[in-house]
Formats: sequence, structure tokens, C-alpha cells
Amino acid sequence: MALCKHGISRQAAHEQIRQLAVQSSQVVKGEGGSNDLIERIKKTPFFEPVFAELDQLLDPKTFIGRAPEQVEKFTGKTL
Repeated sequence: MALCKHGISRQAAHEQIRQLAVQSSQVVKGEGGSNDLIERIKKTPFFEPVFAELDQLLDPKTFIGRAPEQVEKFTGKTL
């Protein structure tokens, strides 16, 4: 979605990620290597518009929403 903010179509972005994910999965499944999808994205010129944002976009806190607040409310403890 970050690429869409830079004028790149969602479909084109999805296809690029899909292709890199397939390549990465071949390394993991076929060669027993590590998942290098993020490194592939960081080296692919297509993703250059979001290179500066990648670390923030990949921060796990970006994906947890209100979970910490909900846990605190449920448990009565501050995280």
C-alpha cells in the first residue's frame, strides 16, 4: 500500500512481491537457506520509492493495533 501512495498500482506491487516471495521460498525449500525476502525487496529497484520507509513499514508494532491496550485492560497490568 505504501507503493500506491507513490503512484504504483496495487496489482503491480503485489506481482513484484509475489515473484520475490517465490524466489525466496525456493531458497528456503529447495536449498535449506534462510528466508531472504526482505533483502530481495531492499535490492530491487522497483521498491526504491519506499526504501527509506521499509524499516518503519516492517516494524512489528505496525501490525498489532490496539492489542497492548486490550491486554492491559484484560489483565489489569501495564505492559
